Amino acid sequence: MNAINARPHLNVPLLALLLSLGHAALFAQPVYQESYKIKVILNSGERLYGLIDYLTDSTLTVANDTERASFSSRGAPWNTVAFTDIKRVIVKRTSKKRSRISGAIVGGLLAGFAEVATSQKNQFRSPSLAIVNTILATGAGALIGMVAGHLVGNTSRFVIRPAGSDPETINRSIRLRLEPFLYDAQQRLMKNQ
Repeated sequence: MNAINARPHLNVPLLALLLSLGHAALFAQPVYQESYKIKVILNSGERLYGLIDYLTDSTLTVANDTERASFSSRGAPWNTVAFTDIKRVIVKRTSKKRSRISGAIVGGLLAGFAEVATSQKNQFRSPSLAIVNTILATGAGALIGMVAGHLVGNTSRFVIRPAGSDPETINRSIRLRLEPFLYDAQQRLMKNQ
């Protein structure tokens, strides 16, 4: 019996190591507050870009977004808009870090598992070649997964439209849907965890 056929159990510990590293990396991510960019489309057709600065019972204050030119022409660092004037609000995350990390973990695990499964069918001449091949396949899968996570992160957005026809219902519906995206609401949520 040669050394090639004597190591069928070598891949089981490698797979367990890959899964445990991915599991540890996934749950070891620190909890941080998200910031969200919004695009407010008014009934008049005007568009406002920026960050949610403040909510009252009937108004939304949008802080200036330095990447967009809509505020520079108006000269104001923020705008206050009544909820009844809003046609819809589009909310996007400013950071795609979580989607990139999740994509890298999933891609690395899938590529590592696929490599381990194929190396059991076509065995290598030495265990060191098998380990190097597993590491390279996992790294390539993580890179592809990170790119895929970045592209999928672009599509995650929330569209908020006013519900109802009377002003009280519109005010309440928009405020309740926008409140989780406020910085203060996220701080309260993190303190309660």
